Amino acid sequence: MRLIAFDPGLKNTGVAIMVDDSIVDTFTLRPNNYSDLMNRVYVLLREVDPHHVVVEGTIHNSRNPESHLQAHAIICTALQTLKIPYTELVPSAWKKETVGKGNATKKEVAAWVKKLYGKTNQHECDALCMALAWKVIDDREKEEQKENEEQKE
Repeated sequence: MRLIAFDPGLKNTGVAIMVDDSIVDTFTLRPNNYSDLMNRVYVLLREVDPHHVVVEGTIHNSRNPESHLQAHAIICTALQTLKIPYTELVPSAWKKETVGKGNATKKEVAAWVKKLYGKTNQHECDALCMALAWKVIDDREKEEQKENEEQKE
């Protein structure tokens, strides 16, 4: 299973790539403009050929919500065009699954990621946490589905 997680932003888009249960890469896209972000996202999606993608859901209380929303729209448009399934996770959901509390601060997230993975870039930390959170959520849903099927038999 190949997974890409995106922390959208027009100036800095965090990316984490997970293969099976392991994070294999994290990096930050620093596009020059909308078109550059779209091109980089398309190239990345074609190179990695993910089975699933996680995108941070829209947030309204950030310092620059327009940048997040515009980058989010670019990424989701690429995913829909390429017919790649994706899930949106709002910060409180992925923070709860990884750090243990939905209202964790950026510093708490960074400290948790640095301790386990040695990463300190905020955008990469967020993308990494989203990938890990999605894996936990997906595994839990599969287990619940399996239990429900067993109960029906």
